[in-house]
Amino acid sequence: MLYCPKCQLLISDSSQRCPFCGSKKLRKPEPEDPALLITADENKTRAIEAVFKENKIIYRKRIAKGFVGLNKLNFGKDYLTNYNIFVSYGDIENCSELLHGAGIVDEVNKQNENNGSEEEFEDMSPRKRFFWRTFSAILFIIVVWIVVFAADYVVDIIKEILKKL
Repeated sequence: MLYCPKCQLLISDSSQRCPFCGSKKLRKPEPEDPALLITADENKTRAIEAVFKENKIIYRKRIAKGFVGLNKLNFGKDYLTNYNIFVSYGDIENCSELLHGAGIVDEVNKQNENNGSEEEFEDMSPRKRFFWRTFSAILFIIVVWIVVFAADYVVDIIKEILKKL
């Protein structure tokens, strides 16, 4: 397991870069490093805070960037906000067990946290990336041209039909 000090995330050993910020400054995590434990909505965050305060666990809570207001509606009130909960790397296992024991994190969530549910992609060389970006742009232009041509053709057919009437 590697650690990105910029994002404070744990990353698989096979990665050479942080998949979130692109940093190459990955290192082995130290026990006192703050690491992301879980991302949770407001309601779940309150329950997590209660468990951590009861067990005197030091944690940090931050609004999850990119997730603000995108969660479920709260019965006609404002959208719920998601929070990232960070704990020391040395406390991650203990915190996961506490949250599981309290019923806050179910078995599925626990497995996703441990296995890293996000897909891992192969790094592309700059040349390969340039090729695929160029190819995609050209393909997009061709598709737009076909749609415009087809729409123009359909409009001409409709005009001819209307002229006959």
